Amino acid sequence: MNTIKDPQSDRRVVINARKTRECYSGPERKSAPDIIVGYNRGFRASWQTALGVIPEDWFSTNEHKWSGDHCMDASVVPGTFLINRKARRKSVSLCDMTATILDALDVPVPEDMDGKSMLEGEGGR
Repeated sequence: MNTIKDPQSDRRVVINARKTRECYSGPERKSAPDIIVGYNRGFRASWQTALGVIPEDWFSTNEHKWSGDHCMDASVVPGTFLINRKARRKSVSLCDMTATILDALDVPVPEDMDGKSMLEGEGGR
């Protein structure tokens, strides 16, 4: 799958494909898809595939507004984390956001939740 290239740009379409058990844990993992596809910047599955339709062509140009997407591989989507408190570490994961928000609001973080609070000296696990 990592070798599929856009015929117009010759860019790789998929950066990575991972088995769900490599990406997720916890009781809701069974509801996730079997494979998590990490697309390269500017690519994604078509809107029709989300509805179960198999498009005739492998590639098509998106003619609609594209604002926000969770299809790209994390390695091509750098993020910025801003906080007004002392953070524990410099490297964070999106999984840590929910635990940090709960911790900041003094709400207990469930034990089976992926991620850890990033707040220095506070209730993070």
